[in-house]
Amino acid sequence: MRLAVILGDTIDSAPIAPHAAGADLLSHEATFMTGLEETAIISQHSTGYLAGAFANAIMARHLVLTHFSARYKFSDENAFPVADEEEEQQAAIRMLMREARGHFSTGTIHAARDFYTYHVPPRIFA
Repeated sequence: MRLAVILGDTIDSAPIAPHAAGADLLSHEATFMTGLEETAIISQHSTGYLAGAFANAIMARHLVLTHFSARYKFSDENAFPVADEEEEQQAAIRMLMREARGHFSTGTIHAARDFYTYHVPPRIFA
């Protein structure tokens, strides 16, 4: 048996926590980065660190981040030396993953993309 918890647009995942505890897989959106919390609250979206903190709170085994925004256009050329938009987007996703990792220590973190699949390994009970 496996428990998969899939959350969409959410700023506060706490109400689902009792049902999500010990999830084998948590799919959680991470639309905004640190510094955009006010925008996240207004638009009812999450940040990388909120996704990581929730995954840690429920002791998830695997966290898959979703719903990345194409809005990340960095004006400071030294912050992200990138060659094109795709590379810039990948740099933003890596930052969201780092934010999540800073608050999630109980499992692995993955970044979803279109048509992404993730095999959730079964638990081994002794």
